[in-house]
Amino acid sequence: MRFEVAHDLDMEDARRMARKAVDEYVSRYAHYRAAVQWRDADHATLSLHARGVSLQGTLSLRPSSLVLEVEVPLLLRPFVSKAKQIIEQHVQQWVDRAHRGLD
Repeated sequence: MRFEVAHDLDMEDARRMARKAVDEYVSRYAHYRAAVQWRDADHATLSLHARGVSLQGTLSLRPSSLVLEVEVPLLLRPFVSKAKQIIEQHVQQWVDRAHRGLD
């Protein structure tokens, strides 16, 4: 599944925001073996393993959007629309924090 969320940050602020957000989520969900590997400044591979289900995906930063592509197992597909809402809300919260200097 592909999720694209618009942002109005310059690329340096978008990179800082994305790294801080990803680091926080990896730490918060460490008990689910959350992991990230940055391939370059604008692309990362993400993974999470919870309750026998593995999620893997990629994060790409673009000049005006953040793109998250996730391999969603069939079992979780009924929850995709709710996940999209949550992802959009979280990205907007991080963008707002970036505008305030990532307090």
